[in-house]
Amino acid sequence: MCASYGGNVELFDFADARLGTQAACDYPSITGYEVVNLLSKHRSEQPPASHAVHAQLSLLDTRTGFLAESFVKPPVEVTFAFAFPVSLAAAVVNPRVRMHTAKHVSLFVMSGRGQRWEYVSRLEWTDGHATPLRGAHNQELGAQTVARVAARCGSAGAGTPIAWAPMERAPASLHNVAAVKLRIASMHNAGALGIGGIEL
Repeated sequence: MCASYGGNVELFDFADARLGTQAACDYPSITGYEVVNLLSKHRSEQPPASHAVHAQLSLLDTRTGFLAESFVKPPVEVTFAFAFPVSLAAAVVNPRVRMHTAKHVSLFVMSGRGQRWEYVSRLEWTDGHATPLRGAHNQELGAQTVARVAARCGSAGAGTPIAWAPMERAPASLHNVAAVKLRIASMHNAGALGIGGIEL
């Protein structure tokens, strides 16, 4: 996600290895569904299923993503460490990878000044068959601004509905963010723990 709004401010998708972001998980993953798949650079390097499919996989694509091994018990935590502190404007999550759909996912941030994780937001999907994108936005920007940028530049593409909710942290605490942690607490139908994609 990359766009300008309100003058010189720009939004970028920092879930991207080309920006120096590193993704990690302490639990083993299913082969082919490693946690690095959640970084945009690795999504773009996945081979297309056919000539009719673009090589750049969108956030909605369910063919790749992250899945922990089936014997792993919840919760599973995935961390995204940035190469430099960032201001977190929004987080968008695709809950579905293959036939597995997340039910509850929580977001946490760590500032560049400390070593403590701070709760930001909780995303919930009540329908295990649908794949709606859900996002949490910084209250400083507002849902309309973030939604407009996501529609123009998010990898899900224009016209893709995203259910937005405000982050539960004061905007000041979302600046100087060194890392984001995603806690996958439960899945629909007791499936393997994982998500299809994320934009930060």
